[in-house]
Amino acid sequence: MPAMASMEPHSSTVANAIRKPRVLVVDDNGLSLQVAARLLRDLDCQGALAPDGLTALRLIEEQVFDLVLLDVEMPHFNGQETLLALRARMGMRLRIFMVTGHDDESTSQHYIALGADGMLSKPLTVDGLRHVVQRIDVQATS
Repeated sequence: MPAMASMEPHSSTVANAIRKPRVLVVDDNGLSLQVAARLLRDLDCQGALAPDGLTALRLIEEQVFDLVLLDVEMPHFNGQETLLALRARMGMRLRIFMVTGHDDESTSQHYIALGADGMLSKPLTVDGLRHVVQRIDVQATS
């Protein structure tokens, strides 16, 4: 009788190639978190939600993520503070996209200069999120 183990992937590379993208969404608005969670499910991503920057920093220490969607305007520990803290801890190996309802060229340039990989406008859309997730997948496999 053949061993069942032979049907399992032989390397972590194969396992990583088929795993779902892991996305952390950070937003103080509960409705925005619900919308993001639904969109991530629609895109077959694993999602985690954080209501503030401090929770996001804790989750980053506990779990591995491929992408962070980070709201710009949050009380207590805002998007800029969270972005800087994430970059200090993780360097550039974590993809971080800022999310804002006030997306303009100067805002985008500001956050990209601070280390963000890009910007997404609110409300999030499945097409906008798909574009970002596909970029992460392509970069991870190339």
